[in-house]
Amino acid sequence: MSNLSSTTNNNVVYKPMGLGMEVHGIDLNSELSPDTIEQIRRDTLKYRMLIFKNQGIIPGERHVEISNNNNVIAAAAVVAIVVVVAAAAAVVVVKVVVVVVVVVVVVIVVAAVKVVVVVVVVEVVVVVVVLVLVAVAAAVAVVIVVAAAVSSSRSCSISSSSSSNSSSSSSSSSSSKVPTNDDDDDEDDDDDADDFDD
Repeated sequence: MSNLSSTTNNNVVYKPMGLGMEVHGIDLNSELSPDTIEQIRRDTLKYRMLIFKNQGIIPGERHVEISNNNNVIAAAAVVAIVVVVAAAAAVVVVKVVVVVVVVVVVVIVVAAVKVVVVVVVVEVVVVVVVLVLVAVAAAVAVVIVVAAAVSSSRSCSISSSSSSNSSSSSSSSSSSKVPTNDDDDDEDDDDDADDFDD
């Protein structure tokens, strides 16, 4: 088995003896058994360096692992940037929503205040009109009552004066008739006296 890259931990980079380049995985001779290869794979998961003197293998550095860490750091940085941008965007959205809500509330309150003011003004106008009508009606009623009272007093005075005139006329007529009766009585008395003389 000449290529172990498919079965070796890819987080470890080994440098074969005598070569100046780093390779991923291990290019080994067929002298290593599959059990040894599996042991190497397991050991590379636990240790940073392994020395196989008999095979002349010098382990190198974990460049792939570092690059993976870099990838993790880069991914974490990207995630952090995304989270920060999302948080900032959320803050901006919340601020915009708050501003919109405040504007809407202010508009609604101002409109409500305007409506209330209009309603109050209308109610005040209605009350004033009703009071004016009541005052006019009361004045008309007072005028009617006063006129009725004046007319009744005039009728009473007229009737009393007419009755006094009638009584005075009747008394005058009776007084004018009394002397006539007295004259008749005197004449009767004279007749009676004459009869007595006879």
